[in-house]
Amino acid sequence: MVAVKHQSLANPRAFIKSLYDELKLSGSDEAVAAKKTLEIIPEKFKEVLSNANYRDQIVDFGATNFETLKPGTLVYFDCMVQDPNFSKELQMYALELTNNETGKKDIDEKYSVSHDINPSFIIDTEVIYCTEIPGKTSWNSQRSPIIPEEGLKFETSEEFKNKKMSRYPFPNAKHNSAVFYNGYPNFKVNQSIHVVGIFDYTLCHSEESNEILWPTILAIDSSPMNELFTPKEIEIKTDFSKNPTETFGIGNLSAHHLSTQSLIKVFESIMPAVVSIPVSIPILNKCPWLPNAENEAGLRSGILQLCPHSLVVLDESTLDEGVLEEQGLRNLNSLQRIITEQKLGFIYPYQQIEIDLDIRFLVISKGKALIKTDVVIPLSEFNDTTDSSEDSVIIESRDLESIRSYLSKASKLEFSIPSEVSTIISEEYANSRKESKDFPSTLLKTQEDLFLTLTVARLLSLSKMETELTIDSWKESLELEKQRRSRLN
Repeated sequence: MVAVKHQSLANPRAFIKSLYDELKLSGSDEAVAAKKTLEIIPEKFKEVLSNANYRDQIVDFGATNFETLKPGTLVYFDCMVQDPNFSKELQMYALELTNNETGKKDIDEKYSVSHDINPSFIIDTEVIYCTEIPGKTSWNSQRSPIIPEEGLKFETSEEFKNKKMSRYPFPNAKHNSAVFYNGYPNFKVNQSIHVVGIFDYTLCHSEESNEILWPTILAIDSSPMNELFTPKEIEIKTDFSKNPTETFGIGNLSAHHLSTQSLIKVFESIMPAVVSIPVSIPILNKCPWLPNAENEAGLRSGILQLCPHSLVVLDESTLDEGVLEEQGLRNLNSLQRIITEQKLGFIYPYQQIEIDLDIRFLVISKGKALIKTDVVIPLSEFNDTTDSSEDSVIIESRDLESIRSYLSKASKLEFSIPSEVSTIISEEYANSRKESKDFPSTLLKTQEDLFLTLTVARLLSLSKMETELTIDSWKESLELEKQRRSRLN
């Protein structure tokens, strides 16, 4: 059965014009009708989009070839705010038209454009630059793809291509991006947002250029995405915390094959955004890692400008001998600070601004890692009878949705430590501090040891979908730490 399209989806511009016409018929003059139309546009479209059938008919801009997308198409874009201050512009939301014979002014297509600009039709707008969510995994789409109507092919200029590349963390990666005119919430840099609007091409006047024709989304509705993936309401029947190696199909893999190929594929199949970065001397020395706005090119992106809740896999197995130059040392120090303190620096003229992050990092190394992490877990070497040239990671498709839902729900659970458990832990910590002089291998001899073990206990509890720490989970976390440290020796 072919879904029936609402007028707002089939021709959003005509739908907006019909709203204006209705207001005129109700007795409003042209200027008042135009202003009221601007005010009710979001509300009217929200009424339409409250219907799930209509929502599923909107074109996904991130999965579309924008060069052939027809201007005037209603699109949605799940994206990252790369630059919330791309430019500020005065926009006309209505054109006043003049009848050449009578001189009468109106807002109607039968009239020609008036040379006198009516200031009452001008509004101040924020122009925001957004890109695809870096590392967004292929399965992470909330809707089935819609094939859009095609228009004339847009011929991109070399200047546009260069600007577009410099504003994405991975310049050579194919991606979609757009500027959009926003009159609603104030968004922050790196924030993931959901935008619904009308696609077009617009000459944007930014700090970096007077006139470049950019793909543009005229925002009708926009809102922050609190998470990169919204799971379906399904019952989770399997306890994935008990035997993760069997769940993810990695029990019979060698440590090297696991780290360089299969582990990343596992994460890409269950995590909403995964960025794999091969750490090498040339990449550290030559590539920009931090966002930079020191020159007239505007805010250029860096490798580490990523959305919250992303997973970054740093692969040190590609690291060979070499000399770190000054830029490389700065990049390495910035990377280390982001991992340990979750702070990302933005380089501006005469200053550096920092923002808080919420990004997970996993470092894979053949030996002692160059990049320091809170937890080091050596992988045991064992015989591998599987051909490592083949991808041997197999997760049943029926389990994937459950695993994704399980991880999403577990990460959002509130967690607390009951007072009686806290008292027992405090006593154990005090006793361990006393015993550490005679027994150097004591688990809880420093405050850092205590904090790390408490973090392990929290994660272990959440993996069981428990919202309070129990004595059993605390003892289990101590045993896990004991096993991990024995591997380090």
